[in-house]
Amino acid sequence: MATYSTRQRQIISDYLSRNTDSLLPAETIVKHFAEYGVSRSTVYRNLAKLEAEGRIKKLSIEGSGRVFYQYHDPEGCRGAIHLACKVCGKSLHADPSIADSFVKSIENAQEFAVDRGDTVIYGTCRACLSKADGKNS
Repeated sequence: MATYSTRQRQIISDYLSRNTDSLLPAETIVKHFAEYGVSRSTVYRNLAKLEAEGRIKKLSIEGSGRVFYQYHDPEGCRGAIHLACKVCGKSLHADPSIADSFVKSIENAQEFAVDRGDTVIYGTCRACLSKADGKNS
């Protein structure tokens, strides 16, 4: 039985790793795996275990009431400031030189040490801004 659970966890991890630039809503993940006969509770149990293992991150966008998950590459994300689009869910690393300058400014002005591993700045990505501008034209 443990092997089955581990295999499901690996399949869920693989699915998230193929979507590294997105914050995937929990309901999207549940719906995807429901098509393969995996229950909601099994998906959530495995997401919790993957989060505890540090293989994925769980995030919530304030005011949305929604939970999002993202594959976490500890080596690739070490020290990165993440930018997350509140419209489409896309997530990316901020330019390192800009992030360094930003963090140093905060740390010096506020006498506050920023935890870069858990820093996410929410906003709207360029593609979503362009779509919004096109609708307003």
